[in-house]
Amino acid sequence: MLVTNSPRFTCDDAVRTAEEHFNVHATASPLPSERDQNFLLRTDSGERLTLKIANSEEQLAVLEYQNELIRRLSDGCPDLKFPRILGLIAKAGPYFARLLTWVEGTCLANITPHSDELLASLGRALAQIDRALTGFSLPAAHRTLRWDIRHADLAVCIWTCYRTTAAGLWMRHLRSGSASTGAHCARA
Repeated sequence: MLVTNSPRFTCDDAVRTAEEHFNVHATASPLPSERDQNFLLRTDSGERLTLKIANSEEQLAVLEYQNELIRRLSDGCPDLKFPRILGLIAKAGPYFARLLTWVEGTCLANITPHSDELLASLGRALAQIDRALTGFSLPAAHRTLRWDIRHADLAVCIWTCYRTTAAGLWMRHLRSGSASTGAHCARA
Protein backbone atom coordinates (compact mmCIF):
# COMPACT_ATOMS: atom_id res chain seq x y z
CA MET A 1 0.00 0.00 0.00
CA LEU A 2 2.94 2.37 0.30
CA VAL A 3 3.67 4.37 -2.81
CA THR A 4 7.14 3.27 -3.86
CA ASN A 5 7.32 3.92 -7.59
CA SER A 6 6.47 7.58 -7.90
CA PRO A 7 8.07 9.33 -10.86
CA ARG A 8 11.12 11.48 -10.15
CA PHE A 9 11.04 13.78 -13.16
CA THR A 10 12.91 17.06 -13.13
CA CYS A 11 11.38 20.17 -14.65
CA ASP A 12 13.64 19.60 -17.67
CA ASP A 13 12.27 16.05 -17.98
CA ALA A 14 8.73 17.44 -17.89
CA VAL A 15 9.55 19.97 -20.61
CA ARG A 16 11.05 17.21 -22.77
CA THR A 17 8.02 14.94 -22.18
CA ALA A 18 5.60 17.73 -23.15
CA GLU A 19 7.57 18.40 -26.33
CA GLU A 20 8.12 14.78 -27.37
CA HIS A 21 4.66 13.40 -26.61
CA PHE A 22 2.30 16.38 -26.90
CA ASN A 23 4.18 18.82 -29.16
CA VAL A 24 3.92 21.48 -26.45
CA HIS A 25 6.81 23.88 -25.89
CA ALA A 26 6.67 25.29 -22.37
CA THR A 27 8.43 25.84 -19.09
CA ALA A 28 7.56 23.59 -16.16
CA SER A 29 7.18 23.99 -12.43
CA PRO A 30 6.30 21.17 -10.01
CA LEU A 31 2.84 20.74 -8.47
CA PRO A 32 2.00 18.61 -5.43
CA SER A 33 0.83 15.02 -5.78
CA GLU A 34 0.52 11.94 -3.60
CA ARG A 35 1.39 9.06 -5.91
CA ASP A 36 2.10 10.60 -9.30
CA GLN A 37 3.98 13.69 -10.39
CA ASN A 38 2.35 16.82 -11.76
CA PHE A 39 3.74 19.90 -13.45
CA LEU A 40 2.31 23.27 -14.35
CA LEU A 41 3.37 24.05 -17.91
CA ARG A 42 3.46 27.62 -19.23
CA THR A 43 3.65 28.01 -22.99
CA ASP A 44 5.23 30.97 -24.80
CA SER A 45 1.71 32.24 -25.56
CA GLY A 46 0.86 32.24 -21.84
CA GLU A 47 -1.37 29.17 -21.90
CA ARG A 48 -1.19 27.06 -18.73
CA LEU A 49 -1.48 23.28 -18.84
CA THR A 50 -1.10 20.38 -16.42
CA LEU A 51 1.28 17.54 -17.25
CA LYS A 52 0.50 14.44 -15.21
CA ILE A 53 3.08 11.65 -14.96
CA ALA A 54 1.52 8.51 -13.48
CA ASN A 55 3.16 6.22 -10.95
CA SER A 56 4.89 3.37 -12.79
CA GLU A 57 2.58 0.85 -11.11
CA GLU A 58 -0.55 2.62 -12.35
CA GLN A 59 -2.62 0.63 -14.80
CA LEU A 60 -3.61 2.20 -18.11
CA ALA A 61 -7.24 1.26 -17.37
CA VAL A 62 -7.18 3.49 -14.25
CA LEU A 63 -5.98 6.49 -16.26
CA GLU A 64 -8.59 5.82 -18.95
CA TYR A 65 -11.21 5.66 -16.19
CA GLN A 66 -10.01 9.00 -14.77
CA ASN A 67 -10.18 10.59 -18.21
CA GLU A 68 -13.68 9.26 -18.79
CA LEU A 69 -14.72 10.55 -15.38
CA ILE A 70 -13.48 14.04 -16.26
CA ARG A 71 -15.35 13.94 -19.58
CA ARG A 72 -18.55 12.80 -17.88
CA LEU A 73 -18.30 15.56 -15.27
CA SER A 74 -17.61 18.18 -17.95
CA ASP A 75 -20.69 17.08 -19.91
CA GLY A 76 -22.93 16.60 -16.86
CA CYS A 77 -21.97 19.73 -14.90
CA PRO A 78 -21.93 22.62 -17.39
CA ASP A 79 -21.90 25.20 -14.57
CA LEU A 80 -18.66 23.79 -13.11
CA LYS A 81 -15.14 23.96 -14.51
CA PHE A 82 -13.15 20.81 -15.20
CA PRO A 83 -9.93 20.35 -17.16
CA ARG A 84 -10.08 19.17 -20.77
CA ILE A 85 -7.96 16.20 -21.75
CA LEU A 86 -5.55 17.11 -24.54
CA GLY A 87 -4.36 14.29 -26.75
CA LEU A 88 -3.97 10.64 -25.86
CA ILE A 89 -2.30 9.00 -22.91
CA ALA A 90 1.39 8.71 -23.85
CA LYS A 91 4.01 6.21 -22.75
CA ALA A 92 7.10 8.03 -21.38
CA GLY A 93 9.55 5.30 -20.41
CA PRO A 94 7.95 3.18 -17.67
CA TYR A 95 5.37 5.93 -17.01
CA PHE A 96 2.16 7.10 -18.61
CA ALA A 97 1.78 10.83 -19.25
CA ARG A 98 -1.32 12.94 -19.75
CA LEU A 99 -1.85 16.56 -20.66
CA LEU A 100 -4.82 18.56 -19.41
CA THR A 101 -5.89 22.17 -19.51
CA TRP A 102 -5.28 24.21 -16.36
CA VAL A 103 -8.30 25.24 -14.30
CA GLU A 104 -7.78 28.52 -12.48
CA GLY A 105 -8.93 28.69 -8.89
CA THR A 106 -8.02 28.70 -5.21
CA CYS A 107 -7.74 25.54 -3.16
CA LEU A 108 -10.55 25.35 -0.59
CA ALA A 109 -7.98 24.75 2.17
CA ASN A 110 -6.46 28.17 1.39
CA ILE A 111 -9.73 30.06 1.77
CA THR A 112 -10.64 31.45 5.18
CA PRO A 113 -13.13 31.75 6.56
CA HIS A 114 -15.40 29.09 5.09
CA SER A 115 -18.49 31.26 4.90
CA ASP A 116 -22.02 29.89 4.77
CA GLU A 117 -22.23 31.12 1.17
CA LEU A 118 -19.03 29.26 0.22
CA LEU A 119 -20.15 26.04 1.88
CA ALA A 120 -23.59 26.26 0.24
CA SER A 121 -21.87 26.71 -3.14
CA LEU A 122 -19.71 23.66 -2.42
CA GLY A 123 -22.81 21.66 -1.52
CA ARG A 124 -24.52 22.63 -4.78
CA ALA A 125 -21.40 21.66 -6.76
CA LEU A 126 -21.20 18.28 -5.01
CA ALA A 127 -24.88 17.64 -5.74
CA GLN A 128 -24.28 18.34 -9.44
CA ILE A 129 -21.28 16.00 -9.44
CA ASP A 130 -23.28 13.29 -7.68
CA ARG A 131 -26.06 13.56 -10.27
CA ALA A 132 -23.60 13.50 -13.17
CA LEU A 133 -21.94 10.34 -11.85
CA THR A 134 -25.16 8.44 -11.14
CA GLY A 135 -24.81 5.00 -12.69
CA PHE A 136 -21.22 5.62 -13.82
CA SER A 137 -18.83 2.81 -13.01
CA LEU A 138 -15.95 1.10 -14.70
CA PRO A 139 -13.95 -1.85 -13.32
CA ALA A 140 -10.88 0.36 -12.83
CA ALA A 141 -12.82 2.45 -10.29
CA HIS A 142 -12.86 -0.41 -7.82
CA ARG A 143 -9.41 -0.29 -6.28
CA THR A 144 -7.96 0.35 -2.85
CA LEU A 145 -6.65 3.83 -2.14
CA ARG A 146 -4.95 4.44 1.18
CA TRP A 147 -6.73 7.77 1.74
CA ASP A 148 -10.20 6.27 1.19
CA ILE A 149 -12.08 6.41 4.51
CA ARG A 150 -13.44 2.91 3.85
CA HIS A 151 -9.87 1.68 4.28
CA ALA A 152 -8.89 3.67 7.37
CA ASP A 153 -7.39 0.51 8.85
CA LEU A 154 -4.60 0.86 6.27
CA ALA A 155 -3.42 3.99 8.09
CA VAL A 156 -2.49 1.81 11.07
CA CYS A 157 -0.45 -0.47 8.82
CA ILE A 158 1.25 2.46 7.11
CA TRP A 159 1.99 4.19 10.42
CA THR A 160 3.45 0.97 11.86
CA CYS A 161 5.68 0.60 8.82
CA TYR A 162 6.74 4.24 9.08
CA ARG A 163 7.57 3.91 12.79
CA THR A 164 9.67 0.80 12.33
CA THR A 165 11.60 1.38 9.11
CA ALA A 166 14.97 3.05 8.79
CA ALA A 167 13.39 5.75 6.60
CA GLY A 168 10.79 6.46 9.27
CA LEU A 169 13.42 6.58 11.99
CA TRP A 170 15.53 8.93 9.89
CA MET A 171 12.57 11.23 9.17
CA ARG A 172 11.73 11.45 12.88
CA HIS A 173 15.41 12.18 13.58
CA LEU A 174 15.35 15.03 11.05
CA ARG A 175 12.14 16.45 12.54
CA SER A 176 13.67 16.44 16.01
CA GLY A 177 16.17 19.02 14.81
CA SER A 178 19.16 17.03 15.98
CA ALA A 179 20.43 16.14 12.50
CA SER A 180 23.16 18.49 11.43
CA THR A 181 24.73 16.60 8.53
CA GLY A 182 23.90 13.76 6.22
CA ALA A 183 26.51 11.63 8.03
CA HIS A 184 23.82 10.32 10.39
CA CYS A 185 21.96 8.74 7.49
CA ALA A 186 24.12 5.63 7.45
CA ARG A 187 23.25 4.94 11.09
CA ALA A 188 19.48 5.39 10.75
